[in-house]
Amino acid sequence: MFLFNRRILSAKNQASVLTVLLVFTLTFLCIALVEDARAVDERIADKDISDAIQYHLIVDPNIPGNELDVQTIEGVVTLSGSVSNLLAKNRTLEIARTIKGVRAVVDHISVEPMVRTDKALREDVVRAFLSDPATEAYEIDVSVEEGVVTLTGEVASWQEKELCTKVVRSVEGVREIENKIEFVVESERPDVEIKEEIARHLDSDIWVDEQSIEVNVENGKVELSGHVGSVAERARAYTNAWVTGVHSVDASTLSIDWTAADQILRKDTLVTKSDTEIKNAVRDAFLYDPRVTAFKPEIEVEDGTVTLTGRVGDLKAKQAAEKDARNTVGVWRVRNLLKVRPESPFPDEKIVKNIQEAIAREPILKKRKLDVSVYDGHVHINGTVNSDFEKRHAKSVVAGVRGVVDVRNNLIVPETRVWKSDWEIKQDIKSELFWNPFVASENITVEVSDGIATLTGTVDSWNEYRLATKEAYKGNAKKVANRLAVKRGPEELRPKDLETLPVEK
Repeated sequence: MFLFNRRILSAKNQASVLTVLLVFTLTFLCIALVEDARAVDERIADKDISDAIQYHLIVDPNIPGNELDVQTIEGVVTLSGSVSNLLAKNRTLEIARTIKGVRAVVDHISVEPMVRTDKALREDVVRAFLSDPATEAYEIDVSVEEGVVTLTGEVASWQEKELCTKVVRSVEGVREIENKIEFVVESERPDVEIKEEIARHLDSDIWVDEQSIEVNVENGKVELSGHVGSVAERARAYTNAWVTGVHSVDASTLSIDWTAADQILRKDTLVTKSDTEIKNAVRDAFLYDPRVTAFKPEIEVEDGTVTLTGRVGDLKAKQAAEKDARNTVGVWRVRNLLKVRPESPFPDEKIVKNIQEAIAREPILKKRKLDVSVYDGHVHINGTVNSDFEKRHAKSVVAGVRGVVDVRNNLIVPETRVWKSDWEIKQDIKSELFWNPFVASENITVEVSDGIATLTGTVDSWNEYRLATKEAYKGNAKKVANRLAVKRGPEELRPKDLETLPVEK
């Protein structure tokens, strides 16, 4: 089932006998749960779901899994307990939302951060807005009372409002965010036009099955109904519905049916997107990304390979553009040739100072001793962190600082991998694949020899192919040989007996 993650135990976890015993207990309990979950009418028992979530929380070194409780009733998961920062809370919620069989997540997690004065906290929130290239020009008012940050003001879109929440979430000491920012719907659009654009967005998102979603629009108010395969997919659909002219979005009647996840896996097998369609879809994604839209990158597409050229003002925008392209149906590869050209020159000394300040107000990285050097905007980060997540997070934080052109992430993650037999690794990988709602694990065969996992079988999409590799590493594989055939992927990976797919007109 969901056995050991590659980052299995941090040094702190290893020192805790109780945690180790609990992880091993859950591990061997869960081997049987996968088979049980498949057995009875395609239902997954509530206890199995709770155990799956609890396991993933315990093995994550950036989440206090021992302080969190999970209860599941008819697929509705309630999370309770306390964490020290909003990033940990958000990560906990994301884990629960991406577990197969979860129909809804009820958040009863409290945040008990380091005690700070409201004045100091407000100053850090304001600095966070001013230091982020995407939000520095926003006219946002910030007030703080007992760790609760209230945001007011006006921005141009729902996406910009959401970005403000993300920026504040990363500040140490924030207990809660009340986002009262308003966004102006600048133009009234016909409902039919709004509906058509939402349908296009859903159709081009690799994480959503648009065929099972009904879109209704009345006076700019959107209602999504039908069914999706996971809570995470419903959240993606909700986000996609916020297009120009929309006043509100209601996805409460969009039900969760994990057996419907097979539809999203088959989505790419139905038609082949033309290069022109892919280009238009990527351009639309850029339009609604507040980090990218102002720069208008050039897009070229050839046989599913997207090439991005032009200039952006900051590294975060370059990274966001690539991510937008990769999340588009029909894209197999992204060549990111965007050049980072800040609007005004930044001395290296100023960049170093800004990076150090960003790390100091951040709840995860401030605990680590990181060495930062900058030469002509190119940043080198050295030091040691506890997990791969922290390493990725450090790069993301540094990339968000104005003036940074490139980041060389030299951070070291200590080896915490516990020796396991090939059989154990195989069971771990099978369980990781099973619990991912975006992977049809029944179509994948796993073999492990000397810690090296080999994946064979046939998957439906390029996205599923990549996810399978990721889950195999999470299952504690030393290396992964992904030999999966992809029905709707690069030509060299398609099954030999697959008929040529029609191009969508």
